[in-house]
Amino acid sequence: MDSVALLLYFFLYVIPSKGISLTQEEVKQAKLEAHASCLETTGVSEDLVMDIKREGKFSNDENLKCYVKCVHDYLGLMADDGTMDYETIIAHIPEEYQVKYASRIRACGTIYGSDLCETAWLTIKCYGEGISQLPHP
Repeated sequence: MDSVALLLYFFLYVIPSKGISLTQEEVKQAKLEAHASCLETTGVSEDLVMDIKREGKFSNDENLKCYVKCVHDYLGLMADDGTMDYETIIAHIPEEYQVKYASRIRACGTIYGSDLCETAWLTIKCYGEGISQLPHP
């Protein structure tokens, strides 16, 4: 099991729930595409993204905030008004971890900031701050 952050991986299992049947390889490719596209689009330091993965550390960086928004947009998990589709996120957490993380995610819901980038960042920060190891099938 890899060490991952909720930010990058839980919502990546949403793609099949949107009526698209993907193989494991296609899901892996979608993850890579979202990461690469959003890394390039936002100009965020990959070190800041890796801090989330390794340590559950969410730096207060504008590019990182927009990276989080970009990934959620890319995967269709954030509405135009910034509302996060957290129930879909929960539905795609491996079953053995749903009890542990679902209540935290629901309690956070969507946390609205001053713009969509900050909204995505505040929300995912609430979901995963301080969690350094999360399930990744």
